[in-house]
Amino acid sequence: MRIPSRRTVVSGAVALAFVVGVGWTALLQHQRASEALQASIEALEEPRQACEASYSSMLAELHLAEDAVAATPLPGESVEVESLALTVDAAAKADGCDMGPGDSVDANEEYARWLRGSAVDAQMLEDALAGGQEALAAAEAEQQAADALAGHVADAQRVADEARTALASTEGEVADDAVRAALATALATLDAALAVEPPEDADAAWYVSQSDALAGLVDEVTAASGAVQASHEEWVAAQAKPATASGTTGSSGSGTTSATVTKGSAVEFCAALNAARTGNGVAAFGSCGESGAQVAHAKEMATAGTVWHTGNENIVGYASSYDRLIAAFMDSADHRELILTGGSPAQVGCYWREGSPDYLYCSAAFTW
Repeated sequence: MRIPSRRTVVSGAVALAFVVGVGWTALLQHQRASEALQASIEALEEPRQACEASYSSMLAELHLAEDAVAATPLPGESVEVESLALTVDAAAKADGCDMGPGDSVDANEEYARWLRGSAVDAQMLEDALAGGQEALAAAEAEQQAADALAGHVADAQRVADEARTALASTEGEVADDAVRAALATALATLDAALAVEPPEDADAAWYVSQSDALAGLVDEVTAASGAVQASHEEWVAAQAKPATASGTTGSSGSGTTSATVTKGSAVEFCAALNAARTGNGVAAFGSCGESGAQVAHAKEMATAGTVWHTGNENIVGYASSYDRLIAAFMDSADHRELILTGGSPAQVGCYWREGSPDYLYCSAAFTW
């Protein structure tokens, strides 16, 4: 039997110790790697929760934005609608927070960075969705206010046109000229307001302000027009004087005055009547001409200097011209309806009464 030398024994012991040491080191390294991996997985919880909270909040805003785009009355090509629709599309395609942990510390650290970035992206999308809805709501309010202003403008234009007609048809035929001057001033102010164009940066508040201003001006013009009409009626009443002397062109059944009267033009009166009808979408009279009965009544009224009905006509009146007489008729709801709904033949008669100014007296009958 051979006994190992001391050197051999020592060398073997050293080798064994080395093997044992290497194995223990590897075990420690594996354990440390496992602990690091577990720690990296646990470290994902905070950024994941932040990502999920941000993403959930963004989804809630996304649903509101989708509803806003679907319900808006604005056209799809408007800037606000297109912008919000694009943001909605981007938000709908956004990634969630469901990637899951990796199999290494490096992978999990990368995942944590991705979660934090996704949380920031979701917050930015939420802010963009909220801002887009605010812009859309502002645009809708502006459009609503602009539509309301358009309605006020149309109403104001109608009132202005009626005021112009009142001024044209009452020239020299009011008891107090001051009321016509007041109406002219109010009308000029209203016309100036109607000529205002919206600025490039006009918003809902500007349109509301303009609507309120127009409404106030319309009230002023309406009141001034009423004053003119009342003054005109007062003037008309003052003109109705009883006959006291023989007329220079002959007598009539209603009495005579000393004024000179001359026959008017049935052609011009018919032309004015037809212009009023066609201007309101109604066909001209198929037949319109002079009638002996209407001419006789017009002469009686011109001679007497006043107007009345005998029962054989539909409308009677006087003014300083054919156009002003028709304008006065059309300003009266009853006379307007008679002119626009009467049928053919239309029988007319007119006479001028000499004065300062001269006045035209006309009588007309329509077929029903």
